[in-house]
Amino acid sequence: MNVEELIDTETYSWNRPLLEQYLQPADVHQVLKIKLDMRYTVKSGYWTATHFYHDGEVIVRPEGSLEIKRNIWSLNILPKIKQFLWRVVSGALPTYTKLCTRGINIDPTCQRCCQDEETINHVLFTCPHATAMWRCSCILPYHVFTLNLEENLQALFDFMKSLSESESNRLLVFWILWLLWKSRNEYVFKKRNVHPIEDLRRAIDANTEWFRNVVLTNAESHDKLSSLQDGNLANEMESANIAGREALGFLIALQQTWIRGWRRVWFEGDNIELCNIINQVKENVDLGNLLCDIRHWMQLLLIAHWMCLSMFYHIPPVWLISFLYYPYTI
Repeated sequence: MNVEELIDTETYSWNRPLLEQYLQPADVHQVLKIKLDMRYTVKSGYWTATHFYHDGEVIVRPEGSLEIKRNIWSLNILPKIKQFLWRVVSGALPTYTKLCTRGINIDPTCQRCCQDEETINHVLFTCPHATAMWRCSCILPYHVFTLNLEENLQALFDFMKSLSESESNRLLVFWILWLLWKSRNEYVFKKRNVHPIEDLRRAIDANTEWFRNVVLTNAESHDKLSSLQDGNLANEMESANIAGREALGFLIALQQTWIRGWRRVWFEGDNIELCNIINQVKENVDLGNLLCDIRHWMQLLLIAHWMCLSMFYHIPPVWLISFLYYPYTI
């Protein structure tokens, strides 16, 4: 017989009838002098939880989709990002609404936008700051996030699975989530408020560093890159990035043109692929929202939108040569 069998599990005291049954009266008197420790410890709490289960008791399953949680733990990303994503899907981030459910008397309104209650989904997807950051990323073209947190997370995993493991943008969406939460904390506790593009740049830098130092160092990626012949593009994403940089430069030119009050402007370019995409001759989902912004600003500039939409010069026109190649022309 073990000592624990002589203890009444309901009152957590000595079971006197059992003591008198198995021990001598003198020994019973000595045992009863031993006071059982009733202080709570982790060990005693665990013992209580495992021994006092009542039939019919409903065990509530933790929040979050099991499939999404499995996808989170299988990510090739920093452990702290995995833990953060698990807390997201489990509803364990201390947002204002979550703190209110814990009995803390605070205003649940988002301090950044002052429009809606600060839920996890609001901070990461529907807050104006988050919406602007996702739009600037151009990695989920034309996608509108819903009020359902799990649907939005599943959309990110679907996007990730649509890309190969050699593409750096594959994990960028999760770095954006991390920076959105980090930016929120910096705003709340340090009063740091920056443009969404600045937070996006931090996410891109972190993702790029992780991709170069971890993903590209595995044997499969190394063999793939080393097998390319000289003169080929070593990184498949570079061509898309070149088009994206030129498209972003064109967008800035459109915006600066509008700011200066110029409305009848003629734009020309030497990238035929980008011209075809902008002129809707060719589609390109990689540019996403960036392409939408370009076409929006082109509509505000009459000549750019109506007169020159389909015009492209592989060779500069004669009247423009003197400006482009001065002082090499007479």
